[in-house]
Order: sequence, then structure tokens, then C-alpha cells
Amino acid sequence: MSTQILDVTLRDGGYVNNHCFTEEETIGIIKGLQRACIKYIEIGYYKPKLFGFQENYSSPAICNLNYLNQISSLATNFKPVVMVHLDHVDMKDYELLANNKVFLVRLITKLENIDKVINHIKAIKSYGMSCSVNLIRISELPLEHIVYCGETAEKNGADWFYIADSNGHLFPQQVSKIIQSLKEKLTVKLGFHAHDGLRLAFVNSVVAVNQGVQMVDASLGGMGKGGGNLVAELIATFLNWQENSIYNIPHLAITTDNYLRKWLKTNSIDNCQNILASILNLNMDQLKKIEEDSKIKRISSIDLMHNLMFENLHLTKTGGGIK
Repeated sequence: MSTQILDVTLRDGGYVNNHCFTEEETIGIIKGLQRACIKYIEIGYYKPKLFGFQENYSSPAICNLNYLNQISSLATNFKPVVMVHLDHVDMKDYELLANNKVFLVRLITKLENIDKVINHIKAIKSYGMSCSVNLIRISELPLEHIVYCGETAEKNGADWFYIADSNGHLFPQQVSKIIQSLKEKLTVKLGFHAHDGLRLAFVNSVVAVNQGVQMVDASLGGMGKGGGNLVAELIATFLNWQENSIYNIPHLAITTDNYLRKWLKTNSIDNCQNILASILNLNMDQLKKIEEDSKIKRISSIDLMHNLMFENLHLTKTGGGIK
């Protein structure tokens, strides 16, 4: 079976535009992805606890009933996917997803709350949907802890165990080692989510594919947070070449150009900040703190990160070390 692409444009790409896709853009993106033979499309975050406060806010930011109804009417040649923060969903809330043709629910987890996914897995499966446990910020974890989380996911019935290089910090040899270890210990299907701060999302994903993961995340034009995501057009071309997949590259390119071009503009400062954030292994919480510090100290964020890089290099050379 060839490696599948899971498109995350509407969910992760939505960080670029605050998930402010128009109805026309949302429908156009989904139809374009279907024409390109993308089977799995992540339609957004599911946050039912916000419905009462933002009932008319129909977007990938919360996936309310109106939005789910809209998407389910389009779900003829693709499998809708949602992502869930554990504290935003009660067990009974999963029924709404099942009633609206959602195929796969992805549970965001960190090491410290891995045990909390157990009841969520059971609830999701009880409604007939597939479940993925998505471990984030793996570059901050020792290998044995990543394996432990995978074992917990598998033992409790998850269909997928996903690892996310949320900080964009990993190098190919690290990705290879992690996936090799997971393949040795687990039988659950594996997925990989790369970020492109160091421009390694593609090569890291190729390594992951060659090591045997069954699914990789990508977005149109690489649109997403943290330096961007794996570029869907690029990985689709690779999979067509290596695995004889049948992704339609022109449809991907046309969809990107028609609906995302206005958000895919970057400048050198943004690019350099993303590179520094990835090499320093900074997560989103730490980046927010740097932004706050930059205002207090009246120094740019890029200068703060640049200084931090040399401080860490000094620690490494003098034996202090960073991971």
C-alpha cells in the first residue's frame, strides 16, 4: 500500500490567516484536493465547548454544526479528518462528528497527558470512527518516552500513532532513528508531521516514508505555522515518482494559486525567525514569551533569538549543553 497524504491546509494552514477562509475558499480547496486524489483532508479543529460563544463562527477554527454540515455534503471522494485538544471535548461530543461523516479524529497529546487519551480513544471508536494519537513536540522528548506514548496509543486501540516535529528541529538521522525504534516496538500504523523551519520538512518526510510510515501531513504551498509545513505539491510528486501514486499535481498547483496565493507571501525576516526558532527547538509557548520579552526589552524578536542561539552555542562548547 502506498503512503497516504493527509492534507492539513484548512487546519494548520489556517494559522497563517487566523482560519479566516471564506465559504468559497473552503469549498474550492476541498474540491481541488479531491480532484488531485487526496484521500484524507483535515477540515479543522473540533472545539464544541466554544459553540455557545461563537455559534455563527463557521470555520476550521472550531468546526461547528453549520460547518460540519457543509463539509459532509462535499464528502463524496475524501475522508474528513478533525483534530482535537483533549480539554475542548467531552466524550459525548464525538457523536456529532460521527453523524457528519468524519472518518478520523486526531487527538493532540503531550507526554504528560498521554494517559488522558484512553477514554477519548474508546469514545471515538464507539461511534465507529478511526482514531489517531498525535504526539507533539517530539524533539523535546527522549526516544524512550516517544516509544512509551506509541505503546500506550496502540495498547488502547488507536488506529494511528502520529509523531509531530512541531518545532521543526529534527534532522533526517533523528527522524530515521525515531521511526526505526517505533517500527521495532509497534504494529499500529504510523504517521509523520514535519515543519519546515530548517527547510527539512521534505527530506525528513522522505526519510519517514522510506522507513515505513503509512501517512504524512502536508499542506498546499506548505502553508502553515512554524516555518510552514511539508509542501503537498512536492511530496505528491515524490510519491508519484517513487510509489506510483496517482496524485494530480496540476490540480494541487491550481488550487494553491486560486485560493492561497495571497497568504503565501513571506519575507526574509520571517524566514530567518523560523530558522532560528527551529534550530533552537522553540515551541509556540516559548515563541510567545520571546515576543513578549521583545516588547518589554524593546529589541526585535529576531535579535533576541539570535542572541539566544549564541548563548546556547557557548553553553554547548563549555559543557553546559542543550538537547
